Amino acid sequence: MTPPFTPGRIALILLFYAALFVVISISGRTLTKDERKTFLLLCGAGFSIAFITNFLLFKIGAMTFLPWINNFLHSFFWIGLGFPWLYFATRGRSPLVVFITFTTLSLVVKYIETAPCSGPGTAPTSSTSSPGISATSSAGRWWTAVSPSSCPSD
Repeated sequence: MTPPFTPGRIALILLFYAALFVVISISGRTLTKDERKTFLLLCGAGFSIAFITNFLLFKIGAMTFLPWINNFLHSFFWIGLGFPWLYFATRGRSPLVVFITFTTLSLVVKYIETAPCSGPGTAPTSSTSSPGISATSSAGRWWTAVSPSSCPSD
């Protein structure tokens, strides 16, 4: 189940995307004029295709409904901006490095977007574990690093 998207949670997700873009830009690579055109084309096409496809997949029953704000944030920031930016940042690297980079960051993005805030899915911490990390949760995750206080409800 997708957690509710409160203004505070949306702000945290946007801060995460900003931090992710800082990490991606560590390569220091700048785009040429032709690459900028390609980047903008990939941004627009990636966002449009992902946004519409997510809704159509829901309509045909291939996936559960993705709240509109979640669909927009994911499609625009990660698929629209993040994928093309990451593509240009990793261009020229070995295919294995590119695959591992895309896969790892995509999994982190998916977790951040769907991490539980409180209630079902967030297990209480015990004195034998690190703060904010538990060994089990009712949502079936074997660990979670999200505490109820990390998801504002304003």
